[in-house]
Amino acid sequence: MLGNELKSLRKRLDYSATSFAEKLNVSRMALSNWERGLTPISEEKEKMIKQKLGFETDNDRADLRVHIDYLKLTFFDTTPERVMESVLGISPKFFITENRAKHNYEKWHSCGSIILMSREDNTQGVLLDLTSEGIIQFQEHLGEYSLTLQDWLRQVLDPRFYLGHELYSRIHSTRLDIAIDEMYNKEGTNFDLKKLREKKYQNLIYSPLSSYRDINTIKGFDDQGITLMFGARGNDRVFIRLYEKRCELANKLRLSVEDVLEEYGIFNRYELEIGKEVNPYVFQRYLSGECLADIAIDILMSKLEVYEEIETDTGIERQGFREWYQIFSHWKKVKISIPTDEISIERSMRWIEKQVAPTLLVLNNLYGEDWLFKWLRMCMDEVELPPHKEKQLQFEKMLIGNRQNNTFLYFDQKMKGVD
Repeated sequence: MLGNELKSLRKRLDYSATSFAEKLNVSRMALSNWERGLTPISEEKEKMIKQKLGFETDNDRADLRVHIDYLKLTFFDTTPERVMESVLGISPKFFITENRAKHNYEKWHSCGSIILMSREDNTQGVLLDLTSEGIIQFQEHLGEYSLTLQDWLRQVLDPRFYLGHELYSRIHSTRLDIAIDEMYNKEGTNFDLKKLREKKYQNLIYSPLSSYRDINTIKGFDDQGITLMFGARGNDRVFIRLYEKRCELANKLRLSVEDVLEEYGIFNRYELEIGKEVNPYVFQRYLSGECLADIAIDILMSKLEVYEEIETDTGIERQGFREWYQIFSHWKKVKISIPTDEISIERSMRWIEKQVAPTLLVLNNLYGEDWLFKWLRMCMDEVELPPHKEKQLQFEKMLIGNRQNNTFLYFDQKMKGVD
């Protein structure tokens, strides 16, 4: 914390210099020296300040999971085939190519949810577009080489790697989303996002992000959840979206909220959409080995300050809203994990085992095994796979092909061969 940041915080909390020094239990001179930058604020002093102002607590309430949720990378002066084989490590034969316009590109190349976009004239480079599901699949693919997404990013963003192997001339990212998932706590201590909306309308939230809006979706008699948005979506800096992920999943999967909490365990999601002006800073910290959770929560806390007003002997005082900061107070302990909200083959199989198998057993006992298998065959013959299932099938075929043929040793050596 710098001196000018402390002074700005004091003013936002509406303290005079004297009352603020008393609140922190320091002398007026010590406070003045901090604010003017004459005395540096040590980490120990910063922690003390935050604790006295309610921005840090000793409680350890929230189980948080942090992951990259969306990634766009553009590779210049290369071809889709070169990116497929030597950068992604996926043979072009596993990609389906379509004439499809998006982001001023003309062609889509998809292997499951791993998407590349290109133009015939190659004027915009080759765009890798990974949604949440695409990232899950790509991480699974990298796992076959004992690589993490962080390992892969460290390589593909390193000029020694891509110039040394003449793969592309430069690379940049136009979008990076990081999701912080607050997992369900059966003791009932999860944060209620509606309280955050109340703080906003009470002018008890400070944010350098100028725009704000919220949505509360109701269908019929069902509450579909609240969404709070800070900042402008699609710009080059930061957009924050906070929402009740449990409600979104319940609506999407046609399950009850209780079933979603039991199966997926996600209560709220705090989502950061980071544009091209900010994400070089994020990549620099992440690829130097810093924990993704540290980076994400640093950004979130720097963009949202949430206050509460309490009554004291001297009147009304403003401090950090403890319920909000309790979520992140021990954020250095958060767990890193891949997203858990998408349906995988394994999850579909578990669903069949739990929900469908008992009915199949009843049919088998009633009509016999031969009838059951003929009926199942007839059902499958009449089904036409939807596009997202076709993509999932293509991706699974790619994984099986890699395991059986060890086709991509060249890619494996490249990824591990940079000093």
